[in-house]
Amino acid sequence: MRKNEGKKDFYGRLRDIAWQLNQLRDRHPAGMKPWTDAWTKAESIVQSVAGDVPSEPGDTLLSQGNRLPDLKWGMTLYNKIFERMPVRLAIALPSNRTCPMAVILPVGKTKDPLTLLGITLWRDYFNNPCRDRLKQCWQCKVWFVDTTKNGLKHFCIPSCSRKWWNRPFRREWRKVRDNQKAKGRFRQSPLTKEAAVAVLGRLKSKREKSKRPSR
Repeated sequence: MRKNEGKKDFYGRLRDIAWQLNQLRDRHPAGMKPWTDAWTKAESIVQSVAGDVPSEPGDTLLSQGNRLPDLKWGMTLYNKIFERMPVRLAIALPSNRTCPMAVILPVGKTKDPLTLLGITLWRDYFNNPCRDRLKQCWQCKVWFVDTTKNGLKHFCIPSCSRKWWNRPFRREWRKVRDNQKAKGRFRQSPLTKEAAVAVLGRLKSKREKSKRPSR
């Protein structure tokens, strides 16, 4: 197997998850509600691991309660959501394999969407060594897979990057950069999630002050 073939397979699984998460933006028939509800919960789990920085200042998964996303937080949320979703092991023989393999199936006569989705997240997201490559665009909130060499991409397309780095944001970011330089902790690139939240919070405060009526 070539060096990048394994990564492509892992990226492909993440792209499937990203595609499903992006479908939440569309309108769906009423009969699809169990699936859309399940994927909404799945999105909250992925966000608690991958993080979420919005285009507008305000409460986010990053800034809310001063708690940063991490794997442990995501697993805690996963276990809470899927606490009462029983599963069992079964033997399957896929057409492209010569020996039987163990698969996970939900218990019960009906295939509950939430249970099936829990299995998908367990198999294709939490067990994926490229899990951190599934990201949400900082500008438009679209989910995408970062396949760049350094894995430091934060925007799905270049135009989102240009919209994000507007003048007010750049002005506040320079202040963060100068403060970090003075403390000897500045890293030129990329903008960290923590720094982004700090900048967004400062912009929000300025915007709120400007809206207050003068006495």
